[in-house]
Amino acid sequence: MSAHRFAMFAISWDASTEAPRKSAPYRAKMIGQLSGEIFAYQMLPENIAMLEEILVLPESDPLMLRSAEKYLKEINKIRAIPQAEYVAARQNTAMTTRIWEEAKKANDFAMIAPHLANEIETNRRFLEYRGYSGHPYDLLLDDHEEGFSMATYDAFFGTLKQDLLPFVRQLHEGAVQIDDSLLYKFYDQASQKRFVEYLIQVMRFDMEAGVLKISAHPFTSGASCNDVRFTVRYMENYLPAAVFAGAHELGHAMHSQQGDPRFEGTNLQHCSAGMSESQSRFYENFIGRSLVFWQTHFGKLAEIFPEQMAGVTPEAFWRIANRTKPSMTRVEADELTYPMHIMIRYELEKQLFGQEIKVEDLPELWNSKYEEYLGLRPTNHALGIMQDIHWYQNLWGYFPTYALGTAYGAQFYYTLLKEVDLASAIAEDKMEIVNDWLRRHIHSQGGLYSPSELFRRVTGEEFNPQHLVRFLKEKYSEIYK
Repeated sequence: MSAHRFAMFAISWDASTEAPRKSAPYRAKMIGQLSGEIFAYQMLPENIAMLEEILVLPESDPLMLRSAEKYLKEINKIRAIPQAEYVAARQNTAMTTRIWEEAKKANDFAMIAPHLANEIETNRRFLEYRGYSGHPYDLLLDDHEEGFSMATYDAFFGTLKQDLLPFVRQLHEGAVQIDDSLLYKFYDQASQKRFVEYLIQVMRFDMEAGVLKISAHPFTSGASCNDVRFTVRYMENYLPAAVFAGAHELGHAMHSQQGDPRFEGTNLQHCSAGMSESQSRFYENFIGRSLVFWQTHFGKLAEIFPEQMAGVTPEAFWRIANRTKPSMTRVEADELTYPMHIMIRYELEKQLFGQEIKVEDLPELWNSKYEEYLGLRPTNHALGIMQDIHWYQNLWGYFPTYALGTAYGAQFYYTLLKEVDLASAIAEDKMEIVNDWLRRHIHSQGGLYSPSELFRRVTGEEFNPQHLVRFLKEKYSEIYK
């Protein structure tokens, strides 16, 4: 299974970075073939019997026991699905992703809508095969964040709506506004790449065990600690797209690169989507968007872009880069409004799998929710319903983990501050100190523990979104004082 998954990882990486457009149909067929073989290995009675035996052994190794538990949970998700249906679904998803790329370029939701409807219907059918009580969306949420359900996410987002959203609106309507035109000057791609490569050095990412490429949607993937690959997107009229997405993806990449080699080739390389997002958001927000970071590293940005940064101080750039204003796209959202983008997607997913709405309703509902939460109405489908790849990759229940990971990151931030002088480590260009703390407490633990158990081990507390509310209010009160 590891060998097959490595092959699929390599194929998927190639598809997203440099494979020719017309290669999609044959590639989808090969992905279906490999997926079918993995499915067959999982369904072999002797393999299932072996996993079940491990669970009742009197002295099972904790690593083996946790791995067996996770394998059986994955097997039980697909156990009742006919293999032909499973293979066809994987092939269809591979094609849907490619069609989304074309539809987004053409700003044509009608081109992708039937394929998206098919993905949703396939998911509903597979959820029926799995069997469930309650709401089907709870299963999809648990797939990405073990132990989380609509009840826990509703409480989480309810806190943000009650305690953060009024603060956001107050700033947007306040007398203090920040001119962010600096971010929209012309920044050539080659020079942006130079700064992303500088960030790689600052974060101490090992390029002998990693790769940087360009893709339509930034992402990170990897097969082992020594093969971690990430992408960025360069927008020559919007500098943060590469700078902060670069820091974000480097967070994912450091998480993978600092993993425990014991877990390679197993299902214990990562804990959960939320835990993974906590690391990307930690590097992006709690490090890359901090004042001390730009006091330390603004000089390099000014060296690469002397004309654009003429007369700009590190403190001024920090304020500009952290300004808050409504935006139509999630990946360009500032730190304060970002959770609102996630709430919109969460609410729509919940309605879709509750069969309250249909695919044809999505564009109008999407636009209306953007108007409600952010005061903006997307002007086209590429900026609206088609902006993210996730739904077209069949990733349902994943979006909420972005906001959750940000909140995890805030609690990790306050925990780390008890042991590490973070400001000094950043100011002295000693990111290895921060990396080491994250490696020991989070990265090296892989998937050995459930998210809630790992979280308690790291912080000594239960998850509490008030840490994120506190961090953002304190930071933005300083920026907008």
